[in-house]
Amino acid sequence: MNNRSFQVQERYERFKKDNVHAQSSFFLDERRMSIVANFEFWYVEENDFPYDNVFSTHHLIVPKRLIAFYRESNQAEHEEFLYVKKKLFGNYDGILENFPGSRSIVNHWHAHLFVWK
Repeated sequence: MNNRSFQVQERYERFKKDNVHAQSSFFLDERRMSIVANFEFWYVEENDFPYDNVFSTHHLIVPKRLIAFYRESNQAEHEEFLYVKKKLFGNYDGILENFPGSRSIVNHWHAHLFVWK
């Protein structure tokens, strides 16, 4: 079973094909309209390609600096990430980290915030 509906998966595949060279800058553009919360080192945004078959809410915590792994975050980023998680606690059912093998953009770490359907 795909976590995305057919329509969202189709839109996602078109995006990947059409934006193969601009993907990481797309995800790091904090001027995007889908931002839910903005912090100094991170922002939370609606996922443009949500796992809508399994989540009723699907947001992303995105670093403002390109990192391939969370462990690459510096001390200030790490502390703020913990603050963001604490601040958002109770708004979501969980947080999910994709490993590089399942990422569309291998060198772009982010975390998924979700509410189960």
